[in-house]
Amino acid sequence: MIGRGILRGGALTLAAALAVAGPTGCDDGDYDEQVVDEGRELLENGIHFNGIHFNGIHFNGIHFNGTWTGAVPGWLEFLGMYLNGVSVKNLKMNGNRIVGTVGGVYHSGKQFEGAIVDVDYIDMKEIAAYLVQFRLASSSVIITAIGTELDAFTIYYRIPGSVEVGEWQPTCPDGAPAITLKGQWDPVTWDRISDEGVTLACVGGILADCAIWGYDPAVQDYSGEDLARYHDACMRAKPADYCGDRTPHTEDGTPVDFYDDLDIQESETSWEIEAMWGENGAICLNQPRKLEYTKDPMGDIYIGCEIPDCVDVDGDGDIDLDDYPDALIGTKAQPS
Repeated sequence: MIGRGILRGGALTLAAALAVAGPTGCDDGDYDEQVVDEGRELLENGIHFNGIHFNGIHFNGIHFNGTWTGAVPGWLEFLGMYLNGVSVKNLKMNGNRIVGTVGGVYHSGKQFEGAIVDVDYIDMKEIAAYLVQFRLASSSVIITAIGTELDAFTIYYRIPGSVEVGEWQPTCPDGAPAITLKGQWDPVTWDRISDEGVTLACVGGILADCAIWGYDPAVQDYSGEDLARYHDACMRAKPADYCGDRTPHTEDGTPVDFYDDLDIQESETSWEIEAMWGENGAICLNQPRKLEYTKDPMGDIYIGCEIPDCVDVDGDGDIDLDDYPDALIGTKAQPS
């Protein structure tokens, strides 16, 4: 599978009952059903385009039951979620879908279109607290490469009374939608820190794109494998984070051929092997996908760690995932 990414993305986490965070998958444009269908066709063909941003949402770390310190210089405290002015009760995740009750009536997924989420933002630098609101606007459903459904919302935020952001502003870059993913990720380390809560992941960022490409972290048994591990590996492969230290070694729009040992994505090219990937970065690496990066510590732009070359370990004449039992995903590229 060949794909592209973008250099931006974001995350907002609503934990315990709900959490939000994530990266996006399209550079720009409207996100209608045609786009979703075309995106699925692209996924099935196997070519992706890399990107380097973890998420993209302006705020990180909202917990429904408590607080959480995120990437922003402070913390956010969940106050409530409302639909048409009515408080949403019994919030939880059913897979990747938000569910709850409104006036005693069960709601799920796209039925929360128009909902408002209120949080308190505690600014630790200014020693001040102020209200931040998020609005879940237009909704759609994105079908992943394995056929699972991901709810997507266009999300806006505002700070009532603020001169700069008192009006509704897009939360994701270029107004891209955000999908809901079960679980929480640390916006600094990119590590999955909880299986609870929900993360809103901007489409085009690392979190979202890897799920859309078929590595759905909520699927715990796909051919006997937990896809959360493959999602972790994809989060390193997409931005060319060879060393697993959150340092990207690529640029927007670079085509990369992704494939894996579950055949969720299959190789579509005869390009040279770039790397084999595990949950913590590249297990082996040949030429980085961008020529300015080097594996030589004496080179001008060193990738920052020592990684062995990818070789034909089992002697069958091919360099493939069978040569590296700990690898989950392989990538091919045309270095440029």
